[in-house]
Parts: sequence; structure tokens; C-alpha cells
Amino acid sequence: MRKSLLRSTAFVGPILLSLILSAPINAFGGWGVEVGRANEGDSARLLVDQLAMKMAHNRIVDANRRPLAKERQRQLLGKSDGNAPNAADLLEGVYKWWLHDVMGPAKAIAENPAASCAEAAVAMQSLLSMMHQRQVLGMSPAENDHSPEAEKTRAVEADFEEMYKSILTKGTQRCHEEALDECVATGRFEQIIQSDLAFKTTEALLPTGNVSEEWVDKALKQCAIYELHFVSTTNTETLKVETVRDGEIKLEFDVGKGGIYARLFGGETLGNLLKGETQGSFNPSLVSVKCGNPDWTCRPGATIIDAVSARILSMELQHPEFYVDQNGISKQRIVGKNKLSLELSGGAMTAQVVVKITKSQSMTIPFDVGMTGFFIAHNKDRQGQGPTVKFERDKRGVYPVIFEFTYADRDRTTGPKGVWASDSTVFELIHKPKPEPYTRPEEPTRKPLKPRGP
Repeated sequence: MRKSLLRSTAFVGPILLSLILSAPINAFGGWGVEVGRANEGDSARLLVDQLAMKMAHNRIVDANRRPLAKERQRQLLGKSDGNAPNAADLLEGVYKWWLHDVMGPAKAIAENPAASCAEAAVAMQSLLSMMHQRQVLGMSPAENDHSPEAEKTRAVEADFEEMYKSILTKGTQRCHEEALDECVATGRFEQIIQSDLAFKTTEALLPTGNVSEEWVDKALKQCAIYELHFVSTTNTETLKVETVRDGEIKLEFDVGKGGIYARLFGGETLGNLLKGETQGSFNPSLVSVKCGNPDWTCRPGATIIDAVSARILSMELQHPEFYVDQNGISKQRIVGKNKLSLELSGGAMTAQVVVKITKSQSMTIPFDVGMTGFFIAHNKDRQGQGPTVKFERDKRGVYPVIFEFTYADRDRTTGPKGVWASDSTVFELIHKPKPEPYTRPEEPTRKPLKPRGP
């Protein structure tokens, strides 16, 4: 006899619940409604199905207080001894009740776009708990019972088990969608990777056919898209040259070979995956250049730009966490912290500078008006010998600006006659997701209520 899925879920179910609840848990219905995946009707139906699950659980608890299996079955169906059907019809009625009143609401919750991952997890755990009561209710035959009636019952139970597996798959999908919705709505992507790690563990214990790694890549490519905008005012004090530069860098995940998930857990750092560089001959643009030396006349002129690149080494966002407490009450708390760790690298940026030799003579020469002064000013954050700085900030912006801060410093090159430079750069990390359109399931046809008689 094949091993029952129900017996295997007796072990997997609690693990599934703990993994889901230990993963980042998001807003109950909030993110789905926020991005348009769910609507008010979904939220209303969610409450109805949650109430139905609670009522079914209470009926099972009440039925289990009866001394005999048949009495328990009659209690579930609300039948008294006087109008009770025969044993076969009674058991068939219980099966139909189970499909409609237990499995139905659980499935509806697991696939409702207004349900949170935690709510779907609680519904699945509640369903598993109720399924464990089937033998007590006289629905599951003893293992040593091989009568035709017992074998028929086992065949029906196989349908229950397949439906439970389908509900588990729907619950996994619901958690995936919620993690994506939060990322689209806020720019936070960490929960996509962490929640999928929990489901990979569950998948190893109870395969459902979900291909998680492909989903991670697809989700991050839709939502983890950013623009690092900067306006940098640099003063190379020794040479008395001040420049203002304006540029933007598109930052997104580099999937590469093997996918993001495999690369992260294969030892690669986030900085190797979430990165970008300036594009185009006028990015960054030289807004202005001023020369304090009376013998120089500076103008932006024709610029020559080497790409400026950036990497996000880590990004954490303080966020709401919604959870279900031990009494089944939905609650909320703010968790986490704000932290952005960046690495910025850049090449030369030169422009024409007109130098007056005498009152009547002058010459035009190229002059580095950008990154050299920037990296001199930020010497304390330099990495290695190259033009690279690494720094952290925690000042949040107003969405879609996730972080907004000023990066300022003053320093000089080594040596007794070092070149002094100061820089003040305003950075904005802007979220620019490109989610795929949501496909809502077809709404069920609902018959209008008949008007009451006079």
C-alpha cells in the first residue's frame, strides 16, 4: 500500500508553518490590494472563508465529543437519531460536507490575492489539523481493514490528499505573489529570496512541482529595478576649479548563468549581481564649471566621459511585519532597519578649459573636471588603489525615492604639497519597477437573492 500523503504531511505540516512564519511576513491583504492584484471584494470573501474555516473546526471539535463514530458523523451533518440516513448515505454526506465546508474554504483562502502568506499558512495548518481528525470521525479505515468498503473509502481519501497537495501548491503561489507585490510596492526585495528559501526546504520534504529558482529570477527582474541619481558639486581647491555634475545609473540584477538564486547561494555577493553604470555620451552631464584662477576662463565645452559604475552591496528597509499570534489574531509590528551600502567607481571626465597666457593670447586644453576631485575629497572611503569608494547611509526618502542623502567630505592627496578637494554629492535611489500585468481569475456567477415575501 502506498504511503499516505496525510501521514507524510503530519511531519511536513508543522515544518511548513514554521518556515512560512519565520520568513518575512507582509501585510495581510495590503500588498495585493496596493498593487491592484486584489480588490475589496477579495478582502470581503477572505473574511467569509476564514469564518467558514473556523466554523468547520468548531463543528469537528464538537463532533469529537460524541462517543461513537456514527454519532460524530450525524453531529457534523446536524442530523438527529430520528432522521439519520443509513450508514452509507451518512458517510457520503460527511464526505460532501468535508469537500464543501473544509477543503473549499481552505482552497479559497490559499488562492485569494487578498490573503497574506501568513494567513494562507494558517489556513493550511488548520486544514491539516482537521484532516488528522478524519479517522476519529469514522472517515478513515483502519490500516488492517481491507474490506471492499475500506478500499472504496481509501480511494475517496486519495482525492482528499490530491486536493490537499493542490492547496499546498496554491499556498506557495500565494506567498510568492505577496513577496513580489511587496517588492513592487516598496522596492524591498529581500523577502523574495528568503521566503523562497523556506519553500525550497518544504519542496524537498513534500514535492509539489514548483520551480522556485526560475520564479526568483522572474520576480526580481520585474521589481528590483532602481535608478541612482546624483548631483555632485566638487571643488578642487588647490586648482580653484568647481564643477557640478548630474547623472543617473540604472541598477538591476544581472541574472547571468545559473540564475540569481543559485549564484547568491553559490558564494557570490550581492554587489556582483545588483549593479549598473552610466550610459550615453552625456551621462553624467557637466552642468557648470567655474575657475577661480584669474588667468583661466572655464566653460563646459566638449566633454569626454568614462562610465561611472555603482554596485549595491546591501540594502535593508524598515518595514511592517504582519503576523498571526497564538490566538489567531492578526497583528502588526515594525521591524528591520534602514541601511544602504554602495560602491561607486568612475573614470575621468574632462572638458575644454580656455587658459589665458597673456592678455592677448590663450589656449584651449582638456582638463579633468570631475572624478579626480571627487575621489580626492573622499579619500577615507577609497578602496584599493583604483577610483572606487565604498560608503553606507540610512536616510530614507519619500517613495518612489527609497534613500535620499548627501555624501560630503574634504581631503587631499598625499605629500607635503597635496592637492585639496571637497565634494558634496546628493544621492537618490529611486525605485522603478516594471511588473507584468496581473491576470485576475474569472469572477464566479452569483445569483441575486430572491426578494422576501410580504
